[in-house]
Amino acid sequence: RDGDVTKGRHRAEAIDWGDVHAEVYDREVAQACWGEGGMMDTMKPRHQMLHDLLDFRRRNHHDRRDPHITFQKHIEGRECVEGEMQATADLVNDLIYRPWTKTNVVCSNHDNAFLRWLKEADYKSDPVNARYFLESQLAVYQAIERQDHDFHLVEHALRLKGVPEDVHFLRQDEPYSILPDKSGGIECGMHGDVGPNGARGTPQSLMRMGRKAVTGHTPSAGIYAGLWVAGLTARLEHGYNIGPGSWSHSQVIIQPNGKRQMITIWNGKWRA
Repeated sequence: RDGDVTKGRHRAEAIDWGDVHAEVYDREVAQACWGEGGMMDTMKPRHQMLHDLLDFRRRNHHDRRDPHITFQKHIEGRECVEGEMQATADLVNDLIYRPWTKTNVVCSNHDNAFLRWLKEADYKSDPVNARYFLESQLAVYQAIERQDHDFHLVEHALRLKGVPEDVHFLRQDEPYSILPDKSGGIECGMHGDVGPNGARGTPQSLMRMGRKAVTGHTPSAGIYAGLWVAGLTARLEHGYNIGPGSWSHSQVIIQPNGKRQMITIWNGKWRA
């Protein structure tokens, strides 16, 4: 202004991180996001949104009938669901969590795979996870018995592993509007897997809501009118996404004036 360059002192309002998938998170990207000199401590957002915090690869329903993948998990020692819960909690506590920001875990399909496992799997044929399966199942049944409609299985499991009490776990369809006083705000409580009226979620269907929003779920980042979709903080190679790829390590930042920007991490760097 008038030939002088000044440095702003405001904090970012929020960062909506690409899907985390703690089991297969990208260490280099995670350092760029939450490590020393990273986006988190530089921008100091008032809110951070975590999508697909769990990967639940160890007992994912997609792999249950594939004997080769099942054997590979056995060889790699990646079968214990409780171990994945502890590793996820450790990632939150050691790298992601900051006491000065509001950390929110968005209800996501990979997180919900935990509950699906309890509904569909047979603990009798899974000795590695039998005890933890039954303990988790009992917690769900006890919640039903006491009519605790607010019970959240992933929150329950990660709290037991040490995730701080002030980390907020959003429930299904719980809204979370950033800057609600600015033209209705920007909705950040949707993961993107569920579309209108329970249909399968796609960016093309969610963009028709008629309000600004930021989602995850689709690892291919994009801007669809008022809907912005973040990418990943996890590794780009998941084994099933073969062929030419459009996935990216893209994060969505919401500034105090309501403007959004997307930052894609290249070669471990988020800025020049």
